[in-house]
Amino acid sequence: MSIEELNRLLILLGGEKSWAFILTIIQHLWDQRTEHDETWTPDLVTAIGRRLCDTYMVLNRKEEALRLCERIYYNYRRVFGELNPETIQFADLLAQLYTSALLYHKGMLLNERVLQALANPANKNELKKGQEAEIIFRQLNLLKYSRSMKGGWLNPEENYVSIISQLHTLYLQKHSRWDEIADFKFWSAKSVETNDGPLSWEPPVIWNILEDESITWKGGVPSIAETPKALPGIRSPRRSSRTPTISSEKVLLAKETESEKFSRSSFALLFSGSG
Repeated sequence: MSIEELNRLLILLGGEKSWAFILTIIQHLWDQRTEHDETWTPDLVTAIGRRLCDTYMVLNRKEEALRLCERIYYNYRRVFGELNPETIQFADLLAQLYTSALLYHKGMLLNERVLQALANPANKNELKKGQEAEIIFRQLNLLKYSRSMKGGWLNPEENYVSIISQLHTLYLQKHSRWDEIADFKFWSAKSVETNDGPLSWEPPVIWNILEDESITWKGGVPSIAETPKALPGIRSPRRSSRTPTISSEKVLLAKETESEKFSRSSFALLFSGSG
């Protein structure tokens, strides 16, 4: 069965809540990752890792989910850097796992780490313009949520005031939420925002490991639309598929450079021993 077919099967199994069957498939794929390093893209490997975290969580195997997510997050930081978009995504997921496991102090340490990296002037150009505020306020919201659950800050309030001041200076832009945190005591006393995304882990709505645009919904359960006969047969994705057709040469060059990093150090092998 091809990876595309398995992707569709996982979506259907997720709709049926067949967690044990999903675990069997995802665990097998994760165990096979080093054998498919030449054909599976880094995005696919990490998507499988994320879904394995999700499966462990839905089965209440939190320790295994945390251990796996911590390793993936560590390797993204090491390979791509603290503020790489995928690194930030896994930092977000890991923070949600920590709060779900009631490890609020670890979640706060993680959020502080990301905020400190953002406050470092040397990292200012690591993010796309306009993304900074979204990431900053997301991390602050997660931090405040963990603080509210823990019952206090890990460090003196002056530390947080200092970081926020540095962030405001570095990424100064018109944004109403900057005004909200100008008075730190007032901001920290307010209730946590609930429209920034989940504050603790939530199961995915769709259990895919590939981007699949043929998903439809029937009676609240995902189903797969019939594949048009004109489409070519299913093929296993290769590394060249990692770079989509984009008009911007600058973005293409960045993607090529990113792929070169992977080719110099087998990506799947970075996770060996983590399953």
